[in-house]
Amino acid sequence: MNAVNKAKAVKEVNNEFSISPRSYQLVNKQEVALGFDNAASQYNSLATIQAEIAELGLTTLENMGIKKASNMLDIGCGTASSCGRLLGLAQHVTGVDISFNMLQQASTNKSELETVRFTAINGDAECLPIQSNSMDIVYSSMALQWCQSPEQVLAEVYRVLKPNGSALLCILTGESFDDLQDAWQQIGRPSRINKFHSQQSWINASECFSWSVKTHPREVVSHHKDVLDMLGSIKKIGANTKLVDTASNISLVNPDKTNNYMSKQEINALSRYLKARQPYNELLALEYQLILLAINK
Repeated sequence: MNAVNKAKAVKEVNNEFSISPRSYQLVNKQEVALGFDNAASQYNSLATIQAEIAELGLTTLENMGIKKASNMLDIGCGTASSCGRLLGLAQHVTGVDISFNMLQQASTNKSELETVRFTAINGDAECLPIQSNSMDIVYSSMALQWCQSPEQVLAEVYRVLKPNGSALLCILTGESFDDLQDAWQQIGRPSRINKFHSQQSWINASECFSWSVKTHPREVVSHHKDVLDMLGSIKKIGANTKLVDTASNISLVNPDKTNNYMSKQEINALSRYLKARQPYNELLALEYQLILLAINK
């Protein structure tokens, strides 16, 4: 069943479900996969902020009072670095990721026991290759921001969850990196980083389904010695894939290499602006704004 038919099927199950055009961001899934494919071999050593956010998500999941389950789904499992913790909550974990190279790393990094209890599947969060009503728990950390539609990906979570199943979704939102986004606007240059779905978009989408949901906004901050280190921290983990602003059809990270080139003058201007915004800090702060959706179906 393709994504369109799946969405139709979910609408038939849940009459309240509908997709608003405003909830879409255009995503080239092949580019997303390629970005993370290229980062896979060194991802664990570079993704320190992602590990901190995963710790937040895992702790929240463990504190939800969920009894040990049979089957858990980890959407956007990456290198499956969270597998050990997740196996404390479920007998078997299925990890789905759009990046084949990430899944190869996941398979090679597992212990013998984890290998038996972990299955890796290459797939898309908005069209999960998972049977309906088959998962007791769904978990995801720092993956769903790459989806085109919050409603569609939550429809898939709803579909695969068993009745009385639970989910914890930790998602990067469009309120992130505000100082850096403002800096580009102030110096009159296009932003080189993406603007993701807002917290409110995810909250609105979560309210379309027949489940109970608690929302928890969170902020995690990384610190950087200079602007290049800040931008590099985003690029090195494969998270600089280009999205398109659907309101203007303009790439948020300009694919034109000439326009995307950062001159020394631009870097210096960004640095001056950010240091003026954070005058008492030796390091530049980069704010990750998150929404945690704690769900019981």
